[in-house]
Amino acid sequence: MIMEQIKYSQAFKNACNKYYGNYEKIASYGTNQAEDVYLGDKNNQVCRFCGRKKGEVTFKKKAHALSNLIGNDRLFSYYECDDCNGNRFSKYESEFSNYMKLLHCLSQVKGKRGIPSYKSRKDDFTRVDIKDFISVFQKEDETAIAHLDKKNKVIHFKGKRTYIPVNVYKCLLKMALTVMPDSELPEVTNAMDFMMDRKNIKKQLFVGYRQYGGILPFPTPVTMLFKRKDKRVDENVPLYMFLLAYGNFVFQFDIPFCPADNFLFKKEISMPYIPTIADTISPQGLKLLDFSSSERVIKEEYSIDMKFEGMKRNWWVTIKYVLQHPWDSLKRLLTNNLFEMSK
Repeated sequence: MIMEQIKYSQAFKNACNKYYGNYEKIASYGTNQAEDVYLGDKNNQVCRFCGRKKGEVTFKKKAHALSNLIGNDRLFSYYECDDCNGNRFSKYESEFSNYMKLLHCLSQVKGKRGIPSYKSRKDDFTRVDIKDFISVFQKEDETAIAHLDKKNKVIHFKGKRTYIPVNVYKCLLKMALTVMPDSELPEVTNAMDFMMDRKNIKKQLFVGYRQYGGILPFPTPVTMLFKRKDKRVDENVPLYMFLLAYGNFVFQFDIPFCPADNFLFKKEISMPYIPTIADTISPQGLKLLDFSSSERVIKEEYSIDMKFEGMKRNWWVTIKYVLQHPWDSLKRLLTNNLFEMSK
């Protein structure tokens, strides 16, 4: 078999032995299947999140088990009502989209309407688009998104994002609670109440984050849930761990507020590292993201670097812009730059 020919690094083997010495997998879903997959019972629809039944609320919308912002168009659930889907979860998804938009654009993650464009300001023409190439249209001043290093053939992208951290977290938590097996739901009622704003529980909300370079290691979204073993290598580990991998990105975190984790209070613990197929040669380190705050973060700067093979000016797009914005173009044309980079 092909898998038998893969040579795993010792670091990857060690990471697997340590993690699976503490956890067993209780749920796993991919999204590359040819047919749609639905979780739950179509003939007995009860919303997992608000508890209301069909008749009290409607279940007409296709409820994505994993957000379609990350490329999921195959995995759905029968236990998410239209009210929760539209009024609450769409708000969380908007915050997650704001947080990841430039990264999703550059990594070509297909969302609701294809690969998203990135715009630095609402009414400014500074933007990044990707189709068969990366297209950057910008002013060459302090508002520029892209900065070229021609010598090393690297482009440095700088963006700004505005978001509410706890709502980004709740978007990820909603996906975890959607794929949670029915038998485990009694253990996560506090997390469910927190996500639905039925309880205001204070806790530091950390998410482990990895970003991989090169060709997408996860062409379609993959998710896994793990449960702590009774007999394990390390005593002080959380009850549940959730992993979400798509494109170049991996998010992982423990399901918060589980009563079975009360013994961990005031104990020193570290986030367990969940190895993935992308770590077979050299496991990536975890970056801890703190999404605890409910205060809006405004215009937070962040960056990403990408290599390119070549570039050229796109005069057609420049002319198109001039025709659409003739007055503004008179003062901007000579200082604006449009270029394309082949990946």
